[in-house]
Amino acid sequence: MELPVGSTFIPLYLVKVRQIPTPVELTWLATYQVWAVAITYLGAWLSDRWGRRPFAIMFAALTLVAVWGMTLVPSGAPLYLAGALVFGFNNATWTISFAHSTELYPTHIRGSGIGTTMACGRVVSILAPLFFGLVAARYGIAVAFRLGALAWILTIIGYLLSRETSGIALERIEEEAALATARPAAAPLAQPSK
Repeated sequence: MELPVGSTFIPLYLVKVRQIPTPVELTWLATYQVWAVAITYLGAWLSDRWGRRPFAIMFAALTLVAVWGMTLVPSGAPLYLAGALVFGFNNATWTISFAHSTELYPTHIRGSGIGTTMACGRVVSILAPLFFGLVAARYGIAVAFRLGALAWILTIIGYLLSRETSGIALERIEEEAALATARPAAAPLAQPSK
């Protein structure tokens, strides 16, 4: 899951709600990308080394906490760090999801499987800003961020319901799919007794 709401509305939140001067906000957003790259590589390496699911779950939970933290910490260095962690943890989870999702499908349906997975995620990404805008208009941007961050719980549930894919050869996934879809062999017809 991506955090479109955060990516879209963090600049507005920093300038309008937290009163960060625009030049400072732009500098923060630029340096957040450095954090995103570093934490993304860390997350990808950890997921390759020790498994997709545990680190995707961990980074999803950390993203949720970082979003909440961003709305609760004081301005200055704590706010900067919370925002940087939101960008980094979100990107790490997103990157791990690409590997994990593609490894769930056998070769003959991998393209349509990952396409369907991403399309379903996009539906949420389309509706999220609408939800965010309605909640923000009524209760404020900080409350909208907190409520929107709870969507990470769905990501965690999804990973808990999936299987670990790291280290599984694609040939094995193909074999398992073939076995799951194979028809049982028909029993030979009994010879009528004379």
